Amino acid sequence: MLPSKKEKEKLVVKIAKEDKTTRVIAKGLHMCLKFIGQILNKVTGDNEDEREQKLESKSDYAKAFQTFQNERPLTEVAIELDIESPTVICYYGYYLKLVNLGRLVTTYEELKDDLPLFLRLYGSKKRGIE
Repeated sequence: MLPSKKEKEKLVVKIAKEDKTTRVIAKGLHMCLKFIGQILNKVTGDNEDEREQKLESKSDYAKAFQTFQNERPLTEVAIELDIESPTVICYYGYYLKLVNLGRLVTTYEELKDDLPLFLRLYGSKKRGIE
């Protein structure tokens, strides 16, 4: 038997308290992210309008980090914040370092123009191993 709406809401809150991401919750309970967000906002008292007002008062740097955290494309960040692509790329590099992907950033900085060659080499090496 499928759980009722109230039961699903309780499950969402319970799983969220276990520090699971909304994506994990959505996959496990077969629910859309929007509905999960609404449930969690209701429980935590977060209001979308308040969150947007807080974000509006922040710097472009903070806004960029927020959009990276929301997994939005870099092009969208540049357009929404009206900042140049080198700045977005720089911000994204700092963001990746903060989320412990610093090694990836360092590797990219070393490769830069040779990245397509590196990716092709990596792909052929991976296919050879499998």
